[in-house]
Amino acid sequence: MTTATRPLTSSIVTICNNREEWRKARRKAIGASDAAAIWGASGWSSPYSVWWSKVGPMEPDEPDVIQRVGHAMEPLIAEMFTEATGIEVVDPGDYSIYTHPEVHCMACTPDRMTLDGMAVVELKTASFSSADEWKSHIPLGYQTQLQHQMICCGVERAFIAVLINSTSFKWHEMFLHESFRKRHMNKCYTFWKQYVETETAPPADFSKATSSALARQWMESKPTAIELPDSFRGLGARYDKLGRVAATVDRHKEEIKNRVKAELGENQLGRLPDEDGGFSWKGSNGRRVFTRKETIRDDNDQ
Repeated sequence: MTTATRPLTSSIVTICNNREEWRKARRKAIGASDAAAIWGASGWSSPYSVWWSKVGPMEPDEPDVIQRVGHAMEPLIAEMFTEATGIEVVDPGDYSIYTHPEVHCMACTPDRMTLDGMAVVELKTASFSSADEWKSHIPLGYQTQLQHQMICCGVERAFIAVLINSTSFKWHEMFLHESFRKRHMNKCYTFWKQYVETETAPPADFSKATSSALARQWMESKPTAIELPDSFRGLGARYDKLGRVAATVDRHKEEIKNRVKAELGENQLGRLPDEDGGFSWKGSNGRRVFTRKETIRDDNDQ
């Protein structure tokens, strides 16, 4: 395992012996991938799912295909980043954990560090359907992840490099936001003390991540009934009404999509007559993905 030539003295650096030990250690702190979730800014996790990942039983180590491909592509993306920027990077090791020296419930495992040890470097892969999110800025969830890593590692600079659909490469730079640093440290500390240490679940939200966590938490049921609290009054009628509204909305959206597709035909972009935006029906690998676009430029940027 390769380690950084200049360890960051402001962090508590732990080198785990294997993946199983590393996975157990990650349960003892809020990691970078958890950071956006506790703010409600993650598309793949939620406060509830983060809580359950810390207090629930340790789940089988079964990374999905996307995770395995992303990890396998990291050396190539790191090489492309160095070619594009001239900045050399080192691998701190898959099983290294950088823990904040004061808020011990904050930790991270950076993908790479710059050779001088003064910046973290995140390496990502993305599908072509999310390409627009990376055009001019770092998506919000990853911004939070980078801020978390900088705080844990005691640095003020970070980079993120992304390979999109294996055809497009981009990189962005970010600096530590001091005002966010203080708020985020307090957020992590409060979340840990209020929910994890007490094993008290945070409020359940609408996310698929929360639904998945609840399904894992309560896999079996008992043939018993309880009285729901008074705060649930009216939820039955509300649930029924939302079901009717959702069905109507889905039908209208599908009608709009099909009307636009029929008009586009083989064309990829369609600009609306009353705004700068429109719709995209982009093809790749034998399929086409329909998306709403806020802006379509005159240079036909796709």
